[in-house]
Order: sequence, then C-alpha cells, then structure tokens
Amino acid sequence: MKPESYLAACAVAAGVLLLAGCSGGPSEAEIQKAFGESLAASLSMFAAFSGEASAAPAANVKSVDSHGCERANGKPGYNCTFTVEIELPNGQSMKRQETTRFVQGERGWFAASD
Repeated sequence: MKPESYLAACAVAAGVLLLAGCSGGPSEAEIQKAFGESLAASLSMFAAFSGEASAAPAANVKSVDSHGCERANGKPGYNCTFTVEIELPNGQSMKRQETTRFVQGERGWFAASD
C-alpha cells in the first residue's frame, strides 16, 4: 500500500471513530439500564401505593432496540425512540415502542419524567 493510501485510510478511520463518539445520546445498553431502573422504581412506587410494598412485582427488560436519539428541544438530554421487550412477572413477554427523554447525570443516564 502506498504511503498516501495508508494515510487516507487512517484519516477515514479516525473520522468514522470520531463521529461515532459524538452521537451524544445514550447507547442501547445505557437505554436498557436506565429504562429498567425507571420501570423498577415505578413498580415499587405502585406496590407501595397499593399497600403491597413487600411484594413489588419484578419486570425484566430483556432487550432494547434503539431507533435513534435526538437532542431534546428546550430541555436537557435526548429524546430516544426504541423498541423494548419486557419479561413480566407471570413469565410472559411484551414488546412495545417507547419514546423517552434520557439525561446524563453523575451516575450515568436516567429516564426523565416529563
């Protein structure tokens, strides 16, 4: 490979890596973690409200497929659209599309309640 071709290939690779790191929004793994934490907190709050705090149902976020994130207009964070698969306490699974705003805090991303 000629030195010029090698340099051009390195420049293209560096540009791709730079752009990939500049997306700004959360990754699928970060969405899954933040959405799972938000879901668990909501279920715990519901259980406490209904008087069944010791028996808060568990729901497991099995997978997340991100369809993209855009910077939130006039608010901090990113609005992300994704398909989430949740395993319910009865063993059944549910898939649905969600749009949620995620904000990066000191401990990582969290789902913001609007």
